[in-house]
Amino acid sequence: MRFALITYYLRLSDYPTRYSLAALRLGEYLNSSGIDVDLVPVALVDLDFKQFVKENIAGKYDIVGISNYVWSRKATPQIAKIIHENAPDVSIIIGGPEVRYTNLDLYDDEIFILGEGEESLVRAIHYIENGKKDKDFFQNNPNIFDKQHPEREMTKEKLLYKSPLFSKFRDVGTEFLYYETSRGCAYNCGYCGFRNRESVELFDLDFVEEEIKRIGNIGFKEVFVVDANLGGTPKRAKKIMRILQT
Repeated sequence: MRFALITYYLRLSDYPTRYSLAALRLGEYLNSSGIDVDLVPVALVDLDFKQFVKENIAGKYDIVGISNYVWSRKATPQIAKIIHENAPDVSIIIGGPEVRYTNLDLYDDEIFILGEGEESLVRAIHYIENGKKDKDFFQNNPNIFDKQHPEREMTKEKLLYKSPLFSKFRDVGTEFLYYETSRGCAYNCGYCGFRNRESVELFDLDFVEEEIKRIGNIGFKEVFVVDANLGGTPKRAKKIMRILQT
């Protein structure tokens, strides 16, 4: 099946990239798991969603994935509805930090993933590919839900990664990049999006070094490291700083 991962963007004058870090990470993970995926940038400002779906989704893809954020939560149900109306054969999977606050009344038959997306997304794609015949799918995957199976719970999933960034997706511009060397936060502030996982996990330093080399080879002009606690492990942080300097 053909899979498209929508990556929202806005405020290009401040953050000049059309590709979210989540989309890049998920895209590489899916590709390394044998799933052919395209990243499809979507502007949240001055975009005709209906025309966009007709030109970029309908007839091209079987499944569409969307990451939902606080700044896109109004657009996500709108674009999902437009996809249903103009590409009714396309299945939709929605993940991201705002999934925990999903109002199912705004949706139809979308599948939602709560928490870590890598392996859960692979399982959801295979579930759809197999015709949604697994009657125990939602019971066996309590962090995945839909309108007919609304019960869900956050599950602890190990940080999963296979291929470094830019193994497949290299043509993403060079102006700006969001980057992470860890995921999660040691704190649990009620207002913060880092609450999407319950613990902090670190990417292997050799893996980080390889990604940083690729970032340098591509020639990004600005890199925004989004780690919540980069300095929380001082020895590791110093090693990363040394890698950045080489």
